[in-house]
Amino acid sequence: HYIKENKTCKNRLILDYFGEETNKNCGVCSYCITQKGKITEADLIADKILHLLKSAALTSREIQIQIKLDANDIVLALQELLENNHITILPNNKYTLKT
Repeated sequence: HYIKENKTCKNRLILDYFGEETNKNCGVCSYCITQKGKITEADLIADKILHLLKSAALTSREIQIQIKLDANDIVLALQELLENNHITILPNNKYTLKT
């Protein structure tokens, strides 16, 4: 099971086996190393949003219209960008790049 598992951090597997829990990946096992090189769809959406916001502040609806993706995916990407201080939301509910 341990060797064949390729969807979970190996350290987390071992900790789970012994009844311990962690919500962080180790960053050094075979799973974590392969994950570091992957670009997720969320990353691509976030990049598209950042590119759009370079030219103008936009609402989430305006972003969705321009990117033509699911509203939930847009909102999740916006939340992540806000949490990571890449963007900010203005009083008029428009998103803009953080200065």
